[in-house]
Amino acid sequence: HGSQAGCRRQREAMEVEARVIQEPSSMAGNRTSDNHTPAVPTLLELCCRTVDSLTIINLDNALDVLHFGRSHSIPALIQRGEAFIVNSFSGLTTKHSSDTLAAVIGEPSYSRLRREAEELAEQTAKLR
Repeated sequence: HGSQAGCRRQREAMEVEARVIQEPSSMAGNRTSDNHTPAVPTLLELCCRTVDSLTIINLDNALDVLHFGRSHSIPALIQRGEAFIVNSFSGLTTKHSSDTLAAVIGEPSYSRLRREAEELAEQTAKLR
């Protein structure tokens, strides 16, 4: 009777191992298989959190930060980089060429931000 239980446990372990080998992404989510208890974060998740939390974005590195976030698929870093670029666009235009800005953030986004900055400058000039 004890040998049957041992065989059953071994068979179950082999089935789990086969699922992990065939479908590694199904076992690597943020939750365990019972969907209740948070799982241990993956090494990639830990690295992404660390890079995001330690990164200081400024006018000099904002484009590099966005490019790095996109290249390495770090959503939090991408969001922070994009937000910084939108909020600091006029400052970025003093540090980076229009060609570089358009290449990194994309021509449509660059054109929109440039147009918004020009409109803001016009409105500010009217108030003076």
